[in-house]
Amino acid sequence: MNTIPQKPLTIFQKAKIGSLTLGNRVIRSAAFENMSPNGEPSEDLIQYHRQLAAGGVGMTTVAYASVSKNGLTYPHQINLQKRGIQKQLRRLTDEVHKEGVAVSLQIGHAGYFSNKKVTKTRPLGASKTFNTYGLTFSKKMTEEDFLNIGNESL
Repeated sequence: MNTIPQKPLTIFQKAKIGSLTLGNRVIRSAAFENMSPNGEPSEDLIQYHRQLAAGGVGMTTVAYASVSKNGLTYPHQINLQKRGIQKQLRRLTDEVHKEGVAVSLQIGHAGYFSNKKVTKTRPLGASKTFNTYGLTFSKKMTEEDFLNIGNESL
């Protein structure tokens, strides 16, 4: 059996993720930046990701954006329910794209690990359990709670 030797892949070769083509295989993974006071991306956050893009990553990931206020863990975490947040995220995206780099956003809900001091509500979880971070018991989530994620007042 004859096999044709394959050229080894290098980290600096282009890569495809579905229809998205990255300039290389370097992806800055999500790591909490703590640069979103009042739940909004700051100028520092925008420039941080622009600089990563200018430095040569193929894609950068903006970290830890909560889908709702009751899913927040930190006071300087992106809150996707914030009014006007799309404009700031668009600006961040545009700055990264100017460098020819892709950008992604890590989204989630901290569940029972959310911080009552930040959310002003009792954490929600799959069951009632002790939250060692917030030092409180979570509330067992109901179907109604689930359906209302993201609909709480800001």
